[in-house]
Amino acid sequence: MGTGTATYKNGNVYEGRIKNGKMVGEATYTWTNGTKFQGSFIKNTINGKGVFTWPDGSTYTGDVKDGLRHGYGCYINDKAGYRYEGEWKEGLRDGQGKLTYNQSYGYQGSWKKGLKEGYGEYTYKSGNLYKGEWHDNKKHGNGTMFWYDNEVLREKYVGNWENDKQNGFGTHIWMEEKGETRVLRNRYIGYWKDELREGWGMFFYANGGLYKGEWKAGLKHGMGRMIYENGEEYNGVFIRDRMTERTLDGTVIFTSDKNSEPKKDSIQTKYFATERARSELEGNPYDTMIDVSDIICLEQLENLSQPTAVLEYVRKYERIPTAINKFLLQYNSSLKKWYKYYSREIDCPEIEEGFMLVSSQLWRLFRDTKVFSLKFSLAEFNRVYKQGKCSEFSLKYDHLLGLDKEIIPITSKEIIKEHKDSIDCSNITPNEVPIMHEENLIEEGFSDESDVHYSMRPILFRHFVEAIVRASFVYYQDSDASLKDKLEWFLKEKLVPRLDEVIPKDSSQQSPIPSLSFKYDKLLESVKKELFEVFKFYSLNTNEKVFDYTISVNSFIEMAAKVLDELKMKKIDLIGLVERDYDIQCTADAIFDNEGLTEEKKNEQYEIHVKCLLGRELIYYEFKELILELAFYYDKDMSDDKLKEFLNHWIKINSSKEVRRLIKPKRKWIPTEKELM
Repeated sequence: MGTGTATYKNGNVYEGRIKNGKMVGEATYTWTNGTKFQGSFIKNTINGKGVFTWPDGSTYTGDVKDGLRHGYGCYINDKAGYRYEGEWKEGLRDGQGKLTYNQSYGYQGSWKKGLKEGYGEYTYKSGNLYKGEWHDNKKHGNGTMFWYDNEVLREKYVGNWENDKQNGFGTHIWMEEKGETRVLRNRYIGYWKDELREGWGMFFYANGGLYKGEWKAGLKHGMGRMIYENGEEYNGVFIRDRMTERTLDGTVIFTSDKNSEPKKDSIQTKYFATERARSELEGNPYDTMIDVSDIICLEQLENLSQPTAVLEYVRKYERIPTAINKFLLQYNSSLKKWYKYYSREIDCPEIEEGFMLVSSQLWRLFRDTKVFSLKFSLAEFNRVYKQGKCSEFSLKYDHLLGLDKEIIPITSKEIIKEHKDSIDCSNITPNEVPIMHEENLIEEGFSDESDVHYSMRPILFRHFVEAIVRASFVYYQDSDASLKDKLEWFLKEKLVPRLDEVIPKDSSQQSPIPSLSFKYDKLLESVKKELFEVFKFYSLNTNEKVFDYTISVNSFIEMAAKVLDELKMKKIDLIGLVERDYDIQCTADAIFDNEGLTEEKKNEQYEIHVKCLLGRELIYYEFKELILELAFYYDKDMSDDKLKEFLNHWIKINSSKEVRRLIKPKRKWIPTEKELM
């Protein structure tokens, strides 16, 4: 036993301890090609920890077993700009590890036998990034790809991959910046084959248009439905990205698709002249944009006790009266200005899908204009708005949005037969399309966009215009005037004068003060589950077919009073708090300011007013805002910690069995047209 140097016949050199003729302990072994190992030996075998150095300057530092990298270690090749740190097995990367090139890009994740396998994240030299599953060194399974240009995100794909390509079901979004004619970002949700759209899918266009139907080799091909930004629709067959029609002699010809992007094909197409249709659209843009036939029906029919007759009348009635259409044209520039202003990230987080208005921003407009009253509530407005035929628009895939085969014209079915060799419409049916598992934009506590009071519901410009019309109907619901008169009063007396004060002349440079619930969104996020459970417990009964959670003002006031009692806070005018966004002429205070009434009459009207107010409904959005308003009434400079403590007190106190004895009123439902269908 001793320490020394041994030179072998092949020229290899060992320097270190020798015991019973075997290499043991810490030592150095140098091969004739210049490779060197410094580390632990056990019975003539490299085992334990050590450092390999190769002639090119590369090194490995870490665990070794039987002369091979095994365990945890770091391989560095400065000359090639290559570094791997992580787990090894029998000389190959295996397990979790990070591979870096030039200290800037590379892969971090799972490995197997030297190849990427399992979940991992790869940052490319270009700056692009993939997060997802791998198999045999290729993207395979579920994953998300981000494409960047000068560190600015330009495209994103979330979905299935196979053999390094987009295959299966997924969503691709093009992250264009906001423009004058852009409310959405181009977005495709559907099936892919070798990086091309193929099968069933939906394409949302930047201008608000939507195509849903079948695709082949990246082109619209087969049965499809195109819904334009103005609400017009085309239902029929597409052949290589073009809509088809028949001439009188039966010849199949192609019409231009206004939303189509240029494609690299040499198909000779004959385009229909559409100038007449375009001129009609420009002259009457609201003709197809909105549909308020259900409201017109309610105004015209006296006997509402026969829902079937009502429904039949609605189906026959015009979408929008000419008088309303012409009146809306007069306010076209104002409507666009309001839409643009309130869709600028006001009371709403940045939306990846585009720049459209969402429900919470529309509600903010109503708050700013103070149109709320005993008759006009967000709960009632949301129901009237959502029952509109044209109000639906979802950026989230739902298998119920699949094509209804029965709507396809007979002529289009004949075209399919004639082109059966080039059109494959049998590969996928809507019912076979799985529900997409994206990150859902969902109001806290709710699990579905079918919630009537969903705060992130997308609202395109045409939906916004219809919302204003429907809001006028709700505001003047007790009036016998025509819908056109109600709309005129609503715009001239309520919206225009107040929004002229609210919106600055240079509206692009100034945004309104955010609401409290938006300002403290992250803090509310930490207690959202518990807070919504309290709200849900005290909510009024919901319709069986839709989510429609609301609480009464009475329930809120009793909850608030209990919290103030427990925390020994001074009592405040809770009625005034609830009515803070009301039309000043419709508040309880206005009754006492009326000099034409006697004191006895004032007290009588006040009592009636309060009774009505206590039965008024509040949605979750208003519930959160009122709680925050109450908290900041007592401490305008309240810290985040104190605010969170106040919210936790609210949850704890109003979750007790004693408080939960509050009476929950029932709601009587009048069936809407959508429920009857």
